Amino acid sequence: MLGRITKADVTKKIVITYARAKSLMDAVNYYAPRYEERDRLSRGTGPEPTQAQEMDPGLRKWANETIRERFEAIDKALPDMLDEIVKYPHSVCVETEQG
Repeated sequence: MLGRITKADVTKKIVITYARAKSLMDAVNYYAPRYEERDRLSRGTGPEPTQAQEMDPGLRKWANETIRERFEAIDKALPDMLDEIVKYPHSVCVETEQG
């Protein structure tokens, strides 16, 4: 389907946004088990809560930097890309009529 889009700039926006979304999901999938482990340890007894606290800085950095940055990049690019997609069929018809 993507190959049918004749405007390179529209295709580029779609591919970049897809790559950003995939990168976000890959990061979430990578860190989700670590967060679950930290959550399990935090509810434990003995040394387990301390182990969970030791995991906190890395998980917080991940949440604040990796996830937030990737989400914000998608959030910023998405409205423009969707606008281009909505306009695309009309622009192709106009180009066809003029050509």
